[in-house]
Formats: sequence, structure tokens, C-alpha cells
Amino acid sequence: MPGDLVMAFASDIDHPAVYKKSISRNFILVGIVKSFIDVQWDTGMRDDEDFDRFSIQERLKVSWFHIQGCDNTSGDKPKHPLNSQVKVIALRRNGSLDGLNRQLKRLIYDEFEFVRGGWNFKQCK
Repeated sequence: MPGDLVMAFASDIDHPAVYKKSISRNFILVGIVKSFIDVQWDTGMRDDEDFDRFSIQERLKVSWFHIQGCDNTSGDKPKHPLNSQVKVIALRRNGSLDGLNRQLKRLIYDEFEFVRGGWNFKQCK
């Protein structure tokens, strides 16, 4: 749901920074679900125009934590992931990070804050 805190491996969501060698395939990304969106997805065969087909798929619009050396406003932005490509680590109505290891919790609390209505990025001071 919007406001949930999610995580995914960079390779699972085909993050462009993996191909630029800025991060490893196993890099864990943390982000906030902003909304659900419908994406037109090419399901056809590229070489055969007679079989090109498009389908509409529901995807997640996620604001991922900024990766140094990547510009989130350009082509460095990952595609919108499927629900199955991310793991919910904290719900928008619950700020608890129970079940996560201490190091991951500390990293999350350094960059994110839980406020009424869900998770947000901490404001720069």
C-alpha cells in the first residue's frame, strides 16, 4: 500500500546502476511505495511485427533511496516493479521494524522516518 516501506535486490528490479557498475547486483534498495500505476508492457516478439502485443500490468511506483552517482530524474531510474519483486519490511500504519537485523534497522532509521500516514524520507537539515 502507499506509505509502506519496501526493499528489493537491485538485480530483481533491473536497476540501471547495476549495468553502470555503480552498485552490485546484490545491493539492497529500500524505498517507499507511492502508488499503484498501470504500465503498458511489451509482451510480443521484437523481430516479428505481426506478433507484437502489449498488455496493461499493475506495477508499484516506488521512491527508492538515492544511490550516489545516479540521477533519479533521468535514465538511471529503475522501472516500476511488480508486487512480487519487492518485500514489504514495514507497513504504513506501523513503524515497527521487528524482524530486521540491527544494522539494517539503523540504516533505515538514518534515512527514513515514520510519521502519521506512513514512511517518509528524512528531511535534509
